[in-house]
Parts: sequence; C-alpha cells; structure tokens
Amino acid sequence: YLVQVLKDDEPFPQLMLIDINMPVLNGWEFIEAYERMDVNKRSDLYMLSSSVYENDIEKAKTYKIVKGFISKPLSIDRLIELLKAINE
Repeated sequence: YLVQVLKDDEPFPQLMLIDINMPVLNGWEFIEAYERMDVNKRSDLYMLSSSVYENDIEKAKTYKIVKGFISKPLSIDRLIELLKAINE
C-alpha cells in the first residue's frame, strides 16, 4: 500500500500504529521493511501492542523511527494526544 501511495504521489500517512502481531508481516518485519523504503516523508510510528514483555518494549526503543510503545487498549484520549503531537 505504501509503495503505491508513493508511486501515485498521494498524501503519505502521518501516523502509523504498528502491532507486533499482524498478518502477512509482523510488526518487527514491517518496521524493517519500512526502514528500507526510500521515503522522504516519514510517518510517526508507534508500536501498539497488548504485549507486557519488557523485551518487546526495549526492542521497540532500538528502532530510531519508532516514537514510542503504547499498550492496548488504545483510548480515544491517547489517540487525540498522538494526533495533536504530529500536528505541532
């Protein structure tokens, strides 16, 4: 999808919430693939997961493009806070 957005010169997402457990690519695989993309416009990426494992939280911190780790469930207040942050 993101490759097609870039080809079509469509607006690029400003915020992406990446779950560790996703179909096709898991969250870690997605982040690694995203890092390899030639993207001038970068999204704010947040790892969103129900994982409570400290090693998952620490692993998310090792990626420069991951802005933070958010534990599920995601509240509307937290989402509004994230949206405000990217618009500043």
